[in-house]
Amino acid sequence: MEARIQPQLVELTRCPVGWDSYKASPLKPDTATFALHVLHTIMKPATPLPQVVPSSDGGVQLEWHEKGIDLELHIRAPYDCELWYRDHQDADAEPVSSKLSNDFSDLRTPIDLLTTRRGIGMTVVKVEDTGRSD
Repeated sequence: MEARIQPQLVELTRCPVGWDSYKASPLKPDTATFALHVLHTIMKPATPLPQVVPSSDGGVQLEWHEKGIDLELHIRAPYDCELWYRDHQDADAEPVSSKLSNDFSDLRTPIDLLTTRRGIGMTVVKVEDTGRSD
């Protein structure tokens, strides 16, 4: 995970001020380090990697949009985070939005679902050997 995510975070720290054609700040190095620490804490070996998206406030947004899950973690600075999550496969589930600082337990459910849920529309097809060599 780190080998794929860390270079993206480093690249975002090198963006020029105004990278969005306005006055956006580059990703702050301490925020990049904190984002990597959070990912190490919450992710499991089979958890899909997030999309890494810069935010104009010098933070970063980590996003997963797969397996019927929308999960967004906006890290503005170390210990200044906002979570938004929705499980589209649970018709009764309301979207979850919360501020996070040092307790990331609200991420447990969506990360577990992303890790264990099979992809939508995925079908396992068993191919049998007919013994023919057409």
